[in-house]
Amino acid sequence: MPCPANSSVTSIVDVDIGVIHRGDSGAECVRLSFRRGFTLPYMEETAPNPIPGHLTSLIHHFIDLRDGTHGGAVIRTDKEAHFAHAVELLAPIARQALAEMNTYLLLDSGTLDETGLTRSEDGSLAAIWQLSWPEQAAAGVSPITLIAYYGIGFHHPHLRGATVRDWPLNVFSDTDAHDQLPILRAIATADLHNLVFQADYHIVPAVTRPPGIRLRSPIQR
Repeated sequence: MPCPANSSVTSIVDVDIGVIHRGDSGAECVRLSFRRGFTLPYMEETAPNPIPGHLTSLIHHFIDLRDGTHGGAVIRTDKEAHFAHAVELLAPIARQALAEMNTYLLLDSGTLDETGLTRSEDGSLAAIWQLSWPEQAAAGVSPITLIAYYGIGFHHPHLRGATVRDWPLNVFSDTDAHDQLPILRAIATADLHNLVFQADYHIVPAVTRPPGIRLRSPIQR
């Protein structure tokens, strides 16, 4: 769909492949254009970005595949350094997503465990955040899980849960990390939904306990 005639237009490069509209009546119209060799800039913390964060991450991910890089890095060692930094930035966001689940679905009965950055025997890297609670353990199903991982045979890292996979992980700044919150919430939500399917609704304290009954108040770690 072309930009309206009365809109202000910013053309990032010269060949249009799509249009994003913001505001009413075409108040701002941004043409997005990409060609081989073009890299979407990693925005400064204060730079306005009209593209939603999860789409920026996806574009970066596809540019990685096109150019054979990750955050500008070519060799595995440099990509791993980017991943280690991403895990540090992502950790408080992962905790927030799981803390919300603990407060509203588990009624503060959950325990949060996190591994930090670990390397497996095959050389893969991962960081895991898990939210467990008594009913889940009794049912023998997995905790709600958020995983950042960089498999040894992978071109770049991804996000996943215990029961769902895979999302791009292109985090290089605090802003990038905060942009992952909706995705981490979605992973945690999908995990709990699938865990209920594996067990039943009785594992969800918010459904089975009388209102106001909570086992403890802050989330345990």
